[in-house]
Amino acid sequence: MLSFTVWSLIEAISIWLTSYVDIFIVSATLSKYYLGLYQKYLYLKFLLLMVFLLLLRLHILLLRIHSQLI
Repeated sequence: MLSFTVWSLIEAISIWLTSYVDIFIVSATLSKYYLGLYQKYLYLKFLLLMVFLLLLRLHILLLRIHSQLI
């Protein structure tokens, strides 16, 4: 059980690192202003992705309902 916990911890850290390593690299080269713009861009990209996935799920749900009605 301990080996599974350690493996899960390593996996979680590696996922976090790959998700946020760009912020550390970019923050070393950009000023605070441009880093804020970059972070806002990432947030906007995330929001657009969530809206797209929500619309996709809604579309799939409507297709299932339509196929049951036919």
